[in-house]
Amino acid sequence: MTIITQIMEYNNIPVRVEINNRTARTEVRGIGQGSFGLGGKLLFSSDGKGSDWNIPDLIALTNSYNRVNGKQSTTKQIEKAFYLDEFKRFNDVRAKVLNAQQSYDTPPESTLRRLGFFKQGTPGIFNPNTGLNVNSKGDPTTLVTKPRPSNSGGGDIDPIGDLSADGRKVFTIAIEEFDEASRSSTDTTKTITPSISNVGLLRYPLANLEAAEALGITYDYIKISIQDWKSSIVGGDKGYKAKDTLVTTASKRYKQSKGTLGTIILPMTNSLASTNGVNWGEANANAIEMAMMASVNNFLKDRGGDTGIVDSLKQFATNSLQGATGLLTDAIKNKPAVASLLAGYVIGNTSMATRASGKTINPNMELLFNGPKLRTFGFNFQFAPRFKKEAETVRTIVHTLKRFSAPEINKAGGIFLETPKIFQLEYIYNGDGNDVANGQTHPYLNKIKPCALINVVVNYTPQGKYMTYADGGSMVYTTMTLNFTEIEPIYQNDYDDDDQHPGY
Repeated sequence: MTIITQIMEYNNIPVRVEINNRTARTEVRGIGQGSFGLGGKLLFSSDGKGSDWNIPDLIALTNSYNRVNGKQSTTKQIEKAFYLDEFKRFNDVRAKVLNAQQSYDTPPESTLRRLGFFKQGTPGIFNPNTGLNVNSKGDPTTLVTKPRPSNSGGGDIDPIGDLSADGRKVFTIAIEEFDEASRSSTDTTKTITPSISNVGLLRYPLANLEAAEALGITYDYIKISIQDWKSSIVGGDKGYKAKDTLVTTASKRYKQSKGTLGTIILPMTNSLASTNGVNWGEANANAIEMAMMASVNNFLKDRGGDTGIVDSLKQFATNSLQGATGLLTDAIKNKPAVASLLAGYVIGNTSMATRASGKTINPNMELLFNGPKLRTFGFNFQFAPRFKKEAETVRTIVHTLKRFSAPEINKAGGIFLETPKIFQLEYIYNGDGNDVANGQTHPYLNKIKPCALINVVVNYTPQGKYMTYADGGSMVYTTMTLNFTEIEPIYQNDYDDDDQHPGY
């Protein structure tokens, strides 16, 4: 008997799926700190005979889900959502493992076991002789379908990519929206490939995380979460009106959907830095401009008062005259220069004062604040895969980052382009096998706001030599440079609202 373990996330809760390749019994257990007390606890179980899934401790599961996701779901909602849809995801995980030939010691054993699972009604199992598969109710279908190709590279089984995203959707929409009648009565629940809109959890390098955990090995890593772009403008129920419109910060509006499209775990690089800055610039205001500004400012303050527009215009003329008189009085000793300057204003060339008298007007130069700057972050990752499975993971990581950083042509006639995906970067401290894609934010490194991925540079021959393995052409050594830019500047308020040092 062999227990095959699958590490993944279920509704933001890290779980370990344990599948018995002799009986098809499957147990799902919580792991790590991200489970909020569910570490090692049995969450779901199935003997592999039809829809026989069981939830041993529904209250503990509900409490953990609510704490992880900031929700207030009831036990009935969690239970209903699981039995309407979620159990099928675990069926697919089990089917992928048990349909894979490398899950068994020999090809004959693979055929024999799968025939037994098909006979007992394990959902998603293909009959190796006929190609028929078992639907979600445990009944063989009459539809001949082609099984998903098995993992021929050996090693661990691929994570199912769409579990996290689909699970999150189930619990965020109203329970009443599940329309059981709309489901086909001939639902076959095929062994589906992971959705291309979600990549699940991708990690490099691959390792035996449970063995590392047993040895007490922890490590730091960079976590990249991918999600859809969200508008910063939130309107009231009656539409986007000025009085109802709010502009939300990037950190708040992306917090709830972190990692919806997938999560990538990469090792720390040797060049980590952050540059915080703002825009300051030179500004000039000579005596004439300042006198005119004062006159206009006073006029605007007085306009529309008790005296009305006519009296305000009279006052504006008086103030302008007084300002001009004061300027001329102060400059009486430099009458030729002032005359040349005024002449220069008339003809549009203020250098006439310098040309005529050798004097130039004092610009009263001052350094003034112009606005914030957006921070940029660059990372250079080096990939040297040690076996085929790791090489395939590297290829998927590169493909995912390039794909999600590109815009998408809108389906409505191709007139518009959809904004590329948004990336959230976190430095994780002391991660381990239990943490999966979770862990403690690094206490001494800066935090990063949601970012756009500006550039993806992949060098397939970083050493100036073309080298591949004899396993189908995987590259021996590859480097990838990523350049991110935060979609929102850093403000003082961000430090006030954050209790972590050094903050951003």
